[in-house]
Amino acid sequence: MTRSRNRTQMRSGGIRKTAKRLSKKIYKSFKKHKRNANYRKQIKAYKKRIPYKPENDYANFEMDAVERFSTFRTALEDIQKDYPLLLEEFIWYSTLTGDEKESVKNKYKKSGFNKDLWLGVPNNEIKDYPDGSYGHPSVSWKCTIPGKGRSFHLSIGYSLSLQWFLFNGEENHLIPTRNACGPGTKIELRLSKYWALLPLLSKIAGHTLKGTYPWNVPINDTDKCCFKHDQEYSIRGQSSQNIKMADWAMLYCIKHSEKSKGTEQIKDWLIENTIKSKIGAEKFVNDGMFGLITEKVDSDEDLPKTYEEFERRTKEMLARKSKAMKTHSKSSMKTHPKSSMKTHPKSSMKTHSKSSMKTHPKSSMKTHPKSSMKTHPKSSMKSSMKSQSNKTVIRLYESLLRRFGGVVNVIISEEIPHTFNYYDSEEANEHNKNKMKELNYTEKVNVMRVLNTIIETLDKSKKKSKKVGFKSENITKSFKSYKEKTQLPMGSNISLPTSVKTKLMKTAGEMGITPRNLLISAASVAIGVNPSAITQLAQLATMASNMNA
Repeated sequence: MTRSRNRTQMRSGGIRKTAKRLSKKIYKSFKKHKRNANYRKQIKAYKKRIPYKPENDYANFEMDAVERFSTFRTALEDIQKDYPLLLEEFIWYSTLTGDEKESVKNKYKKSGFNKDLWLGVPNNEIKDYPDGSYGHPSVSWKCTIPGKGRSFHLSIGYSLSLQWFLFNGEENHLIPTRNACGPGTKIELRLSKYWALLPLLSKIAGHTLKGTYPWNVPINDTDKCCFKHDQEYSIRGQSSQNIKMADWAMLYCIKHSEKSKGTEQIKDWLIENTIKSKIGAEKFVNDGMFGLITEKVDSDEDLPKTYEEFERRTKEMLARKSKAMKTHSKSSMKTHPKSSMKTHPKSSMKTHSKSSMKTHPKSSMKTHPKSSMKTHPKSSMKSSMKSQSNKTVIRLYESLLRRFGGVVNVIISEEIPHTFNYYDSEEANEHNKNKMKELNYTEKVNVMRVLNTIIETLDKSKKKSKKVGFKSENITKSFKSYKEKTQLPMGSNISLPTSVKTKLMKTAGEMGITPRNLLISAASVAIGVNPSAITQLAQLATMASNMNA
C-alpha cells in the first residue's frame, strides 16, 4: 500500500507542485477580475462624461473668438509687412531642439544689450537693401515702414525682436492679472498695433504670459498708472532724474486714483507699497544710474529734488490745466454758442425743417423734433460699443472738435499716446481722423471710452438751459388734462387766468414765439419730452403754423 501511495504522489507532482499550480490559477483569475473591473470602471466613467463647450459658460464665445482671431491675424499681417524676417526668426527659434535653443539664447545674452539700437542708430549706420527695405548690420530682420523716422522704427523693431525677448527675460509681474504692474513689461509691444502677438512671442521665447485680455488696456486705475510709468521708462535718452520722477509720478497717480474694491484693493495696496519700497531703497543702493536705458545722471531741466516738491508742483500744474480747460471751453461756447449747446445748429434745423415741412408737413412735425432731439445726448453717445463703426467714432470726434476745440486733441493724445496728435490745427485733425479709420475693434472701444470721458469732463462747464415753468394751479391742471389725452385738437381753446395769460405773453415775446406754441411746448414737457428741447419745439411749431397760415 505504501508503494502504490508513493507512485500516486509522484504522478500528481506532489504537494509542492499542486500548490504551485493552484497559485497560478488563482493569480490568473485575479488578473482577469482586475481587467474586468477596470473595464467596468472605464465604461461607468464614460457614461458619466459631460462634454464641455465654452459657449455654455461664455455667452459671447463665438463673437469674442472671431474678433480675437481677427485682431491676431491683423497684427500678424502688419508685423510681417512692417518688419520682414522678425517674426520668421521667432518661428525658426521655435523649431530648434532644447540644446539648440539654449545655445542661441546664451549667444544672444552674451552679445548683450544693444544700446545703439535701443536709443536709435545714426542714419549713416542704417543699411539699405535692394528690395526697398532697410535695417542694421547687427540684426537679421528688416524694416519697410516709410518716412523720416527710420532710426525710431528700427528701435521699435529691436524692442519686438527675439534678441530683446531672450535678453530682457520674462515679465516679472507681482500680480499676474495686471498688464503693466511689474518690472520687465514689454511696453513697446503692448502699446503697438502688434499687441495681439504677445502670447505667441512669449510662448516661443519660453515665457509665461502675464496680464488680462486685451493686453494693451489697463484693467483698473492702478494698472493705468503702471502703463504711464512704463511709458516714461521707455523714453529714449532720459536722465536718471527723469526716471526717478517716473517713480514719483506713479506713486502720485496711485494715491489720487479711484480706489478698487475687494481683493483688487489689496493688490493695489501691494503695488503702492512696492513702488514706495523701490523709491526708498534706491536712495541707498542705487548709484544714480537707473537701468541700461539711462544716458546721463543729471538733467539740465529744473526738476524737483524730493517727492514732496514733485507733489506740490504737480498739484499746481493740474490746477492751471483745469483752469485753462474751463476758459477754453467757455471761449468756444461764446464763439459757437448754439452749435456747442446743441448737436444740430439752428441754421441746419431751419433749412431742414422748412424743406421737410413743405413736402411732409404733418409727418415732419411728429417725427423730426423727437428724433433730432434724442439722437445725440450723452446716453446715446455711450451706447453699445460693439455697434459703433469707425465712421461713428469720427463723427463724434468732429462734433467734439466743434464744441470744445483743440483741447480734445490734447486729452486724447494724453490718454492714447504715440497715436494721435495733440496740436490744434487742421493737419492734426485730419491726421487723427485717418488714424481713426484704421482702428480695429479693441482700439475703437478704447477711443470711444476716451471720447466719452471728454464729454463727461467738459460738459460740466456747459451752461444749463433755462426751463420754462408756471406756478399757477389752473395751468398745472391744464397740463395734467393734456397729458391724459392722446392728442390736442388744433382748434381747442384754453381759457387762462389774467395773471397767467400776461406771464405767458411776456415769456413768449422774449423767446420769439407765439403764446399758443409756448403752451404746447410746455405741455410736451409734462408728457416727458426733454426740457432742453422746449425752445426748439416751440420754434418748429411756430414755423409750421406760419407756413400753414
